[in-house]
Amino acid sequence: MTVDKTAPTITYTLTPTAPTKSDVVVDVTATDASSGVAAKKWASGTRDASYFGSQGTALTNSFDATANGTYTIYASDGVGNERVSVLTVGNIDREPPTATATPSTTAPTNGAVVYAVTVADNVGIDKKLMDAGTRAAAYFQGGGGTAFSSTISIPDNGTYTYYVSDTAGNELLETLTVSNIFKTAPTVTLVPSSTAPTSDAVTVDVSAVADGEAAGNSLAALRWAAGARDAAYFAGGSGGTDLLADREFEAEANGTYSVYARDAAGNVAVQTIVVGNIDSVPPTLALTADTTDPTNGSVTIDVDASDADSGIDIVRWAAGAPGSVDAEQDGVDVTDGSFVAEANGTYTVYVRDKAGNAITKAVAVANIFKAAPVVTLAPDTTAPTNGSVYVAVEASVDGEAAGNSLAALRWAAGARDAAYFAGGSGGTDLLADREFEAEANGTYTVYARDAAGNDAVQTVVVGNIDTVKPTLGLTADTTEPTNGDVTIGVDASDADSGIDRVRWAAGEPEADIPLSWADVIDGSFVVEANGTYVVSARDRAGNRNTQSIAVHNIFKTAPVVTLAPDTTAPTGGKVSVAVEAAVDGEGGGQFARRAPLGGRRAGRRLLRGRQRRHGSAGGSRVRSRDQRHVHRLRPRCGGQRRRADD
Repeated sequence: MTVDKTAPTITYTLTPTAPTKSDVVVDVTATDASSGVAAKKWASGTRDASYFGSQGTALTNSFDATANGTYTIYASDGVGNERVSVLTVGNIDREPPTATATPSTTAPTNGAVVYAVTVADNVGIDKKLMDAGTRAAAYFQGGGGTAFSSTISIPDNGTYTYYVSDTAGNELLETLTVSNIFKTAPTVTLVPSSTAPTSDAVTVDVSAVADGEAAGNSLAALRWAAGARDAAYFAGGSGGTDLLADREFEAEANGTYSVYARDAAGNVAVQTIVVGNIDSVPPTLALTADTTDPTNGSVTIDVDASDADSGIDIVRWAAGAPGSVDAEQDGVDVTDGSFVAEANGTYTVYVRDKAGNAITKAVAVANIFKAAPVVTLAPDTTAPTNGSVYVAVEASVDGEAAGNSLAALRWAAGARDAAYFAGGSGGTDLLADREFEAEANGTYTVYARDAAGNDAVQTVVVGNIDTVKPTLGLTADTTEPTNGDVTIGVDASDADSGIDRVRWAAGEPEADIPLSWADVIDGSFVVEANGTYVVSARDRAGNRNTQSIAVHNIFKTAPVVTLAPDTTAPTGGKVSVAVEAAVDGEGGGQFARRAPLGGRRAGRRLLRGRQRRHGSAGGSRVRSRDQRHVHRLRPRCGGQRRRADD
C-alpha cells in the first residue's frame, strides 16, 4: 500500500515581464506524481488553501493579471493534498506621462515664445516629439515630428502639438496655442479736420491700430511732434507730446508734423503729415449807400469786398444790427457787388474768405419812408341814434421822428379811392379838426398823404342813424256799448332801429298834469272807464310816436225811470201816467219800456214819450232795460221824476 502525502508542485511564467500597459498573462503548470492533480484555481491577493475550499477561480492553463499586485495559485491532488503559490505582478503601467509647458511670456511680443517643458513618468520616458499644427498620436508613432529635450521654441502664432510616450507605451498628447506674437508695426492714419483753407488750427485726427488687438496686443505709446521726426526722436518717451488718450492734436501753423506709435510687442511706426491750408488774415470790406436823401423808393448799398490770400468765399447781408442778426447763417448772398435796402434800419454785411476768416460791418439807412399813413376812424357811437354821428380821425405817418409828416387829410361821403382826392380838390379838409360829422347813414372815406408821397384811404360805414319815428296804431276791441272793460290793441313797429319801449297812460296828450305811465304788455292794455288814453312808442334811436284814443262806450250805471200820473186826486176816470226813463250814455243807444204790471195790457211796449192810462188807482211798476241789458225796477213816486247818474 502506497501512502501519498506529497502536495502537487506549481510553476508559472509571466508574459510580459517588461513594463506594459496591457494585462500580464500568467501561465500555470501544476503536477502531482502520485495521485495526480485534481483541481487548479487562482485568486487575487495572498490566500491560504482553505480560501479555495469554496472560493477562487478555476483555471486551465493561464489567467490574466489585470493590475499590479499579489496573486495566489492553488492546486490539489487526488487524495486531498493542497498547495498554494503566491506571485507578484508589478510591470503593469497604465499611467501616461505628465508634462507642464510654461511659456517664456504671455505678453505681446515680436519674438519667439519659448516653452519650458517638464516631463515626468512613473516608469520611464521613451519619446518626446513636437510639430506645428494639431496632430494625432499616430502621426508621431509613425515617425512624424521633431524631438525636443526640455524646451520648445515657437516662432509664430498658431497651434502646436507635442507628444510624450513612456516605456510601457502610455502616451501624452498636448497642444499649445500661441497668440501673443506680433511682428507687424502699428498702422497710423492721420486725417486733418480740413484740407480747405481755414483760419483756425487744423485738428489732425490720429488713428493708430496695433496688429492683433483682438488677440491681446495693444498700443503702448502714441506721440506727436512738429517737424519731420524719426523713431529715435521719440524713443524713451521724452520726445514729442503724448496723445494716447486724445488721439488728436492741433496744428496751429503750416508745416510737417510727425506721429510715433509703438505697440506692446515692441513694433514701432512713424507717420508724417503736411499741413498747408492755414490762413489767418481776414478780408477787407467797404459799404456805400447810393443816396442819403429822403425817398419812398429803395436804397442800393454798394459792397466792396476783397481778400489777397485764400480769396472771398461768401458775401452776405441781412437786415439788422450786428449781434441781433446772424448774417452768416440767415443772410442773403450779395450779387453783383450790391444789395437793395427796402426799408430804414441797420443792415449787416458778412464777408468770409475761403480760410474762414470773416469781417462784419454795418450800414444805417434812415431816409426811406414807404409805408402808407395809418388812418383810424372811430364813430362817437355805434348805438342807434336819431342825431348825427361824429367820426374821430387819427392819422399817423411812418417815420415822423425821422422827419416825415402828414401833408393832407381829407374826407368825403361815399366810397372813394385815392384818385378822387388827388390834387386836393376832392373832399373836405380836416387836417386841423381831425373830425367830421356824418348826418346820414352810408359809407364815408378819409384820405391821408404823407410828405414822402405815400397815401392811404380808409372807410367807415355809418349805419346807426335812425330819424324815422315808429309806426303806431291803436284799436279798441269793441266800439259797441258795454258794461265791461275795453281792451286797446297797440300795434307798434320800427323798421330801422327797432322798438325800444311802448307805454300808455290815461289822459290827454297835451295835458299839463303829469301822466302816470305804464308799459304796454303783449301788445295791449285794458281800460275800465271812458276817457282819452295816450300811447307813446319809442325806438332804439330815441324817435317817438304818440297817439291817443277816446273810449266812449263803457256804461256801467243802471237806467233811471220816472213815473208821473196826470192827477193824484180821486177820480172816477182813468189816470194817465207819464213815463220817463234815462240811461247812462243815452246818446249811445235805445232802451225799452213796459206797461205797469197790474194793467190789462201788461207786457205791451211803450215808445219813448208815450203815456198809458190805467183804470185802477192801484200801484204799478215800469221795467226798463238799456242797450247794455242793465235792468232796474223803480216804484212810482207821487209824480216826481228821477234820472240815473252816469
